[in-house]
Amino acid sequence: GDVWVGTESGGINILNRKTGRFRYLIPQKGNPNSLSRNCIKAFLDDGKNNLWIGTFLGGLDVLNLQTGAFKHYRNDPSDSGSLSDNRVWALLKDSNNDIWVGTTAGLDQFDPQSGTFKHYPNLNEGQVNWLAEDDEHGLWIGSDILVIYNPKDKSIVRVNESARYTLQDSKKRFWLATNNQGIALYS
Repeated sequence: GDVWVGTESGGINILNRKTGRFRYLIPQKGNPNSLSRNCIKAFLDDGKNNLWIGTFLGGLDVLNLQTGAFKHYRNDPSDSGSLSDNRVWALLKDSNNDIWVGTTAGLDQFDPQSGTFKHYPNLNEGQVNWLAEDDEHGLWIGSDILVIYNPKDKSIVRVNESARYTLQDSKKRFWLATNNQGIALYS
């Protein structure tokens, strides 16, 4: 298949591995059926032929991979169900097929029935930089600190650690790539 690359200022570059050639998705002024911004921060394949694209200042773009049509989600201060911020840093589809969006303003959960977002302002401190899910369905939220949220019982654990990402290994241990302390192991 093709390799999709989100760039800092060149939109999305798509490499055809057979031909070695790129094609490009970039914003096209006056064309709503294009990317909203050139700065790409996150991708998510939802398993339904849609590619979710987190942008810096353009909100969230959803590209239907079959039709090539775009749907755009942006912050609207007058709409409490809109995206919390147009700076999208992280995307996650969890084991319940819920889509979570990490923004500068916090964590959002997409409601596909209404096309709106539920906001979780109490779950993060600062912008949400990354999202992960553990094998017990806990949501790991990387912001100025690490927050572990259990959507089932609504419990919240806060860990005073600033990290770039986490990985759960086969022994159910958690490895954190921290911002200041190297690799941290939580078991």
